[in-house]
Amino acid sequence: MKLSKSLLTVILIVLIGIGWASAGFDVVLKNTNKEYDQHLEYAKKYYDRGLYQMAIKEYKEAGIIKESKSTNEKILNAYEKRFKETDSILTEYISFLTDSIQKYKSEAKYYIKLSDLYVYSNNYESAYKALKKGTSNCKKNKELSNKLEKLLYSFQLDWIGYSDIYPESNGYYVVKNNESWGIIDDSGKSIIDTEYSFITSVGDMKIFLSSKENSEILDTTGLVQGKIDGIPESAGIFANDLMPIQLDGVYSYYDILGDKKFGNYKTASNYHEGRAIAQKQDDEWVVVDKKGKETKTEFKDVLFDKNGNYVFNNLIFAKVDKKYSLFNKNFKKIGSFSCDSIDPYDYDGLIAFEENKMWGFVNSKGKIIIKPQYEVAKNFSNGLAAVCKDGKWGFMDKNQKLVIGYQFLDADYFNAKKNCFVKENAKNWKLLKFVLDK
Repeated sequence: MKLSKSLLTVILIVLIGIGWASAGFDVVLKNTNKEYDQHLEYAKKYYDRGLYQMAIKEYKEAGIIKESKSTNEKILNAYEKRFKETDSILTEYISFLTDSIQKYKSEAKYYIKLSDLYVYSNNYESAYKALKKGTSNCKKNKELSNKLEKLLYSFQLDWIGYSDIYPESNGYYVVKNNESWGIIDDSGKSIIDTEYSFITSVGDMKIFLSSKENSEILDTTGLVQGKIDGIPESAGIFANDLMPIQLDGVYSYYDILGDKKFGNYKTASNYHEGRAIAQKQDDEWVVVDKKGKETKTEFKDVLFDKNGNYVFNNLIFAKVDKKYSLFNKNFKKIGSFSCDSIDPYDYDGLIAFEENKMWGFVNSKGKIIIKPQYEVAKNFSNGLAAVCKDGKWGFMDKNQKLVIGYQFLDADYFNAKKNCFVKENAKNWKLLKFVLDK
């Protein structure tokens, strides 16, 4: 079949058009490649001269023409160089890294660098989110996982230091500044100024005993509830309407008004569920009810904490012969576990104990979970335990992983807000606070 002249003409025109278009495309492509190479060339020259912002501008122009990971890396390198000179580009740098992560989701180092920038700007929550996203998009990346764990246990120390502290009680600490005592809450806020010569930890109803010229029983609002004749040498805390107070070397129990109720003991604990435990002048240990009635025990010694408590999460640590054992709050022995010493303080699952001058951990049933291997150790509190090596204290988790390195001269326990006092140097206890609210 013969084609008409008009159809042949159309075909020829189309072919000629395609040829022209192809030739034009080649010219455009050639010009585009030339422009791309030119931007890269200029960028490198600027970079080599230390003009990093100009280099960034040229690299970005090249990236508009042709996106590539290589060009993206060059932009980030230029940002890093400029950032070392000035942090004025912080926001811009963060923005570019955020965009880079959208393009290259499996590039672990981008998440790490972004988290570092957020940490630099004290934006720890955003740093955490960046690393969490990174661990999700970059499976089994050890560097990212380690970075995330390090951030989780990053901390700051309060600027205020104290020469001595008592463990937290009912949400408060007793602290010493020079020769005077006061009270702060578990976040470090001052509640009672450090102006007292003597002060006890805070008990029930936020009651404590303090002394200046006189000895007064008051609460954390400053309301005086009662008065004591004389200056106490020591005291426990107000609990179950009674407080053990030592005057002239003898412990007796006093009510909230400051009236002596009963007692003539060598040492005496706080009350717990209507019972206290005390050592008489003849060294016999007795259980004392709220009316002062005494019941003999077989104990040779009972451990109290610094605040005068003797029951710790329903356990008592006492000695019936030459070793300490676990007893329930009704004074019944638990299992056959025994040791040279135990850390008397409330515990989170595991209790620190000493055997043959080394410390390990036992659970509330008397089963040894971590064999003695530490110079000194303290009970787990809120998931972490203070342990000592070569005279320095750090913190480990329940997998025995050291999450805060050995660096302190002493360490206390984590409170409910996950803050903990540590001894930074010979003169200062400071409150350690994690940067993240986990």
